[in-house]
Amino acid sequence: MIRAQLDAMTVSRVRWAPSPAYEAVGWLTLAAAGRRHPQLGDPGAAARYALRDPRVAVTAALMAGGLYGRYMPDFVTPKPPPDPGSRPGQPLQAQLDLIRATPVDKIEAQIAQLATGPREWTRLDPQRLAAVVADGLATFWRIALADQWPWLQARLHQALDQQLLSVRDGGIGEVLAHLHPSVRWRQGCLEIDKPYAEDVILHHTELVLVPSVMTWPRLAVQVCDPADAMIAFPVDPTATRASPPHPHALLGRGRTRVLQAVSTGRSTTALSEELAMAASTVSHHLGVLLDTGMVTRIRQGHHVLYRRTPAADRLLNAPLCFVEPARTHAGVHPGWANPPRTDSA
Repeated sequence: MIRAQLDAMTVSRVRWAPSPAYEAVGWLTLAAAGRRHPQLGDPGAAARYALRDPRVAVTAALMAGGLYGRYMPDFVTPKPPPDPGSRPGQPLQAQLDLIRATPVDKIEAQIAQLATGPREWTRLDPQRLAAVVADGLATFWRIALADQWPWLQARLHQALDQQLLSVRDGGIGEVLAHLHPSVRWRQGCLEIDKPYAEDVILHHTELVLVPSVMTWPRLAVQVCDPADAMIAFPVDPTATRASPPHPHALLGRGRTRVLQAVSTGRSTTALSEELAMAASTVSHHLGVLLDTGMVTRIRQGHHVLYRRTPAADRLLNAPLCFVEPARTHAGVHPGWANPPRTDSA
């Protein structure tokens, strides 16, 4: 069992974000094991073709334990950064950069927790291994997942909207308690059923909740390094909702007005004057929006400026409905088994 103690600061800094790296690992490990996704079916020819690349094969072998609830090295799936939209068209790049920059001692410590015996990665020094893994994920993404990302991203974002609605209705504790049947939330402690024991304290740090379609119905936890704490919760790819919640229903009219006004960096004083709201009210709204990942803040000289995050943009600009792509007679989304794509990304 994993027991993670969360202090009040960490609870207030819970953040939601999709993880392209984690989705890639989920699909890759299924393909390598010759297994089918319970909902999406066979990973397909493109995924199997990608495994011919030695770098992809090493990455798959390194992460194989995840299919069976065993330990996976956390450095392969770094928590997604706060602003993944900073590189349009390159959803995976920020995490690839983090993988390549992983300290050698961190890689060595995580590799030491894997089962002993000759493995593909034992022939590589840790720094070289990080580069191989990053290149392997990039190659697998380009061949097997890049074309499917728009649909997958839409489903993940829908799950994030549902989570934010749950926060409004029941608070963070309610969300943590219902992430998965294997999770319990008791007086500031997360208890997660796992076949190994781990006790950690998350103190004044950030916990990222990551929706995952590719690993449904499993839950994954990485808390060895509190600075990289992440919980990936399963999202059923077939579940849909007729329409997302209106921002007014989720945030309230006052908070929605503040969120709409921070498309560019704005200070509390400027917002107070523009919206004709008391500065204390604006400050309160900004604090809530910051805690829920709707805005970021930076300091410029003597001023603190707030700006909307990509998640907030999606909430404000959400379409009226979400329609899943058609399914084939076999129940598999068309395109998952596309022929190999060999052009450069």
